[in-house]
Amino acid sequence: PPPAEPFSMAEMIEQQRSLEFENHWVRPTVLSPYDDSVKPGPGPQPRPLHMPIAELEWNLADKPALPLDEQTIAAQQRQFDYENGWARPLILQNLRMAA
Repeated sequence: PPPAEPFSMAEMIEQQRSLEFENHWVRPTVLSPYDDSVKPGPGPQPRPLHMPIAELEWNLADKPALPLDEQTIAAQQRQFDYENGWARPLILQNLRMAA
């Protein structure tokens, strides 16, 4: 890649002013050590948090799935048998040959 263009004089002066502002004003304010001579005021009071109890609030639980009919179960079993008996071993063999 070609070398980077040097910054113009105006850009360098602007960067230096920004750096001086950060080093003398922004960073010392953020990074100043904690002053413990100041007494903190009272914090917020804790309040009870309502959490649902799963054993008691059954309306929040998942509804039970409906059972499948015999035709759907048979079709799924056929597809599963086909995949385990034919498709998956064939694909694994193709992967072994390609590797």
